[in-house]
Amino acid sequence: MLVIAARIALGAASNYEKSRAERLRTGEVLMQEKKIEYEALADRKEQLQLRLDMLVQLQGGPPAREMFTVIDRAINDSVWFTKLGFLRADEEDEKKPKGTPTGYFVVVPKEGTEAAQEKPAENTGHINIRGMALGHSALAEFVDELVAQPQIKSVRVKNTSSRKYLQTSVIEYELIAVMISDKAKT
Repeated sequence: MLVIAARIALGAASNYEKSRAERLRTGEVLMQEKKIEYEALADRKEQLQLRLDMLVQLQGGPPAREMFTVIDRAINDSVWFTKLGFLRADEEDEKKPKGTPTGYFVVVPKEGTEAAQEKPAENTGHINIRGMALGHSALAEFVDELVAQPQIKSVRVKNTSSRKYLQTSVIEYELIAVMISDKAKT
């Protein structure tokens, strides 16, 4: 009787361990499948990121969203805009004589060639701002804050003039800031 009870208990324990081992094998197979799926997704993400980077480069300059972020960080309550413009341009484009465009071609140099090792053109954007400030010091503070932004390459105040605006003396100004894309610096 004791032997029979021991055999039943041993058989039940053996069946339990077999089913547990089978579940672990199934879990291991599922884990391997998920690992393969994850690696495929990681590869796809890398391919999509490369494509996105290329599209950003083809835009010809920093995104407009970046321009608004830079301006938001620099502006103060004593300065306002009457006109704001943004032009994307490559530094190389500024140096080339302008001709008649005949189409768009993207040339990808062969790896290992001299052309492939050349530094890409710096993508820039030109921010044209016309506006008013409560004084020269407020305008100078705004320009200083713009220059302090890492995306700003240079700021040039084109002109300033004094005038009355609603019984207040204000400074009218026009400036151009050259902005470098975050993607272009990496």
